[in-house]
Amino acid sequence: MAATTATTAITRDATPREVNLVTLRNTLDKLTFRRAENQPINRVRDQMADGQTPLVAMRWGRVADLFHAVVVDRIEGDRVYFRNPHGGAWHGQPAGSTLDPPPRRVEGGNVESTRFEDFRTRLDSVSWQR
Repeated sequence: MAATTATTAITRDATPREVNLVTLRNTLDKLTFRRAENQPINRVRDQMADGQTPLVAMRWGRVADLFHAVVVDRIEGDRVYFRNPHGGAWHGQPAGSTLDPPPRRVEGGNVESTRFEDFRTRLDSVSWQR
């Protein structure tokens, strides 16, 4: 018995239509559903260009699915400066102290900074006003 190479599918307008299964499988094999690698950092840059301070979620700590929200103040040189509501200075860490993970430096008050590349790789999502 030969394998069936066609099936019936329903289109958007609710019309039944015959679909070639081989073509459908080949098409689905070529599709990839994942977030574009630079999309979150580009959103941060766009917001900052508009004078906004983006609220972002970063991977935090040593656990892969642990996230923390911070507000980005600025990107200067190879560092990203952000306000951490649980900042190191609030826990008695003087300016210049280094904390890990993520690797970051206390700048003073609740402002901390990290290398741009560390920020980009840990950046998960960006919130913005509509």
